[in-house]
Amino acid sequence: QAMEHAVLEFAGEGDALCLGGGLAFNALLVAAIERSGRFKGVFVQPNAGNAGNALGAVYHAWNVVLGETSRPSIGNFCLGPSFTAEEIKQVLENCKLRFRFLRSQDEMLETAVRLLGEHKILAWMHGRMEFGPRALGNRSILADPSQPGIAKRINKLVKFRESWRPFSASLLESAADDYIDRGSLHSHDEAMALSVNSTPQFRESYPDIVHVDGNRSVLMSVLKNGTTSTLAAICTKGWDSIGHVNACSSCSTTPVSNSSAREI
Repeated sequence: QAMEHAVLEFAGEGDALCLGGGLAFNALLVAAIERSGRFKGVFVQPNAGNAGNALGAVYHAWNVVLGETSRPSIGNFCLGPSFTAEEIKQVLENCKLRFRFLRSQDEMLETAVRLLGEHKILAWMHGRMEFGPRALGNRSILADPSQPGIAKRINKLVKFRESWRPFSASLLESAADDYIDRGSLHSHDEAMALSVNSTPQFRESYPDIVHVDGNRSVLMSVLKNGTTSTLAAICTKGWDSIGHVNACSSCSTTPVSNSSAREI
């Protein structure tokens, strides 16, 4: 509460507030700023920590050095490296692991949905790596959020961190109003930078991923219907609404996985 008070005093009030810096990764703090009613909208830089300075340098060059007046959109946050099927195959063979090659995206998605339905935990690596620490669907740990004890299971066996640490969930935008109260938080849900209040229906169906704070909030990634994201495609094929527990593909003391070898 002291932090919320200090930040609100510093921020003042206005039409819109843009947050940067590592403190902006505190989703509950951002939610408190939103609920204060002092701003019509709150935007969190998707890579708000020190690494996000690269984004500021690009905009500085665009607006100050080149003198451009337009404000280009950030667009897709998946700006990192990607790997071909052949590159991944070589790593699997070097590790002496058994594997099966899935020949189409449909087969890959159907396999993912089936495994999630069998209560398996998936390490999901697809496309380019996310820019920033949040799991936006290309370097993620995925699981069925309706499983009792799934949060503690992932924390203990996969993430190797404290059992109380929360997880995000992903759902399709068409189902958002049934499960969460976004308020005015519509423009930046996909970046998973904002915490929202959950509905009674959500808390009853997915208690493991509700934060243990008084507002019963949840860190949520809202996926637009019709997007090309494989994360959204899994939601569509599997549950039509809530997709999965979604955590960044890393252990407690390591950053998001940036290579196929580290992912394995």
